[in-house]
Amino acid sequence: MKRILAASTAAAHQHQRMLCTAYLACFNSLFCYALLNADKTMQFQTYTPALQAQLLDFFAIMQASRGRTFDRLHLPADLRDIQTSYQNNGGEFWVLLAHTEIIGTIGLRLLDAEQGIAELKRFFVLPSHQRRGVGTQLMAHAMAAATQRGWQIIRLDTMRNAASALSIYQKFGFYDITRYNDNPTAEVFLEKKLFS
Repeated sequence: MKRILAASTAAAHQHQRMLCTAYLACFNSLFCYALLNADKTMQFQTYTPALQAQLLDFFAIMQASRGRTFDRLHLPADLRDIQTSYQNNGGEFWVLLAHTEIIGTIGLRLLDAEQGIAELKRFFVLPSHQRRGVGTQLMAHAMAAATQRGWQIIRLDTMRNAASALSIYQKFGFYDITRYNDNPTAEVFLEKKLFS
């Protein structure tokens, strides 16, 4: 019985350490700390189909801000069916709301359940809310969720000109790796080990 209690206590302490590590980067910034604790108008919501139309409007704004057209008739597979692409295989997709407006998104998709490898996807912040700690808040939320699931490695791909996102990835301990997927538009491939 004592062995079981000791093992249970050790597991609880390890879980607490993992959560603290995931949130540490966010709490390094006093501004972000204040944002997380003082701004009660912002809240995370897990994706549901009821959010789909609003989510597509959000992505149309994001694409327009980059000088691109958002084609609603030829959506990427993951945006056509978020539940299948993210939620049904153990991953998740969140929106960050300010009042009722989507101001950010982030998703985690499980790539290899046996090795605990997941991929970070659709990390976006509305242009009007950038440089306010929102990206850091999104990343801290996703890293905490990945840690709670016991995943070992998070990977992502991005573009070289995504300076703000690259800065956040670096702050959270992501490092360069070789190409791991066949995304033709990706130029940078990164990885983070959640447990060392």
